[in-house]
Amino acid sequence: MFDIKRNVLLVARYTPFVSASLCEVNDTKRRMVNRWLSFSASLFVQLCAGTAYAFSLYSNHLRDTLGWNQKEVEHVGSIGNIGMYLGIFAGIFYDRYGPQTTGVVGAAISGLGYTLIYLFTTGFFQSTEPWLGAVLFAAAWHGSAWLDTSAIANVCKNFPEDKGLALGLMKSFFGLSASLVAVVNTWLFYQTEDSRGGGHGGQSFCKNGHVVATNSSALRALQRGPDVAGTKPSGGNGVP
Repeated sequence: MFDIKRNVLLVARYTPFVSASLCEVNDTKRRMVNRWLSFSASLFVQLCAGTAYAFSLYSNHLRDTLGWNQKEVEHVGSIGNIGMYLGIFAGIFYDRYGPQTTGVVGAAISGLGYTLIYLFTTGFFQSTEPWLGAVLFAAAWHGSAWLDTSAIANVCKNFPEDKGLALGLMKSFFGLSASLVAVVNTWLFYQTEDSRGGGHGGQSFCKNGHVVATNSSALRALQRGPDVAGTKPSGGNGVP
C-alpha cells in the first residue's frame, strides 16, 4: 500500500539536499556568465584607455597651433607618459575599492584631463606654455593608468588559470586604442572641420575625453569575483 506519511517524510528529508545541489549548479553558471561579461567589459575599457598612443595624430597640430618646437612637443609627450606610468596609486586604490570604483575614477580623471587640454588649445588659460600642456597631458594619461589597472587586475582575478592569455588580450586592446581614436576622429571631425577651415586638434582632445567617458557604460559590468572553482579573492568587490 502507498504510505503517504512515509513518502512525505522522505521528500522532507531529501529536498534540502536536492535544493542545495541545484543552487550550487546555478551559482556556478552565474559565476561563469559574470566573469565572461566582466571580461568583455574589460576589453572595451582597454580599447578606450590607450588614447595616449594617439598623440602622434595631433602632435604636429600642437606644434603649429601653439607655437611649440619639436623638442617641446617631445618633452610634453614624455611627461605625459610619466603620468601614465604612475599606476601604483591605482593599484593601491583597486585593492581597497575594487574594479568598478577604480574604473570610474580613471574615466573621471582622463575625461577631465582631455577637457582641460581642449580648453588649453582654444586659449582658455591665456597661456601656451609647454609645461602647462605637459601637466594636463600627464593628468589625462594618468587616468588611463587607472582604467588599465581596473581591467587587468580584474581579469587576472577572474581567470587565474589563464592569466597569460587574458593579460595578453588586455594589452593588445590597449595598444589598439589609437586605431579606434584615429577612425572615430576621421569619421566624426575630419571632413566637417576641413569644410569650416578650422583645425582639428582641440576637438580631437574633446572627443578623446568623451570616448574615455563612455567607459562608464561598461564599468558597471566590471566585477572581480571568485573563479568557477570557488576560490574567493581577497579584498575589493566580489561577485555576489
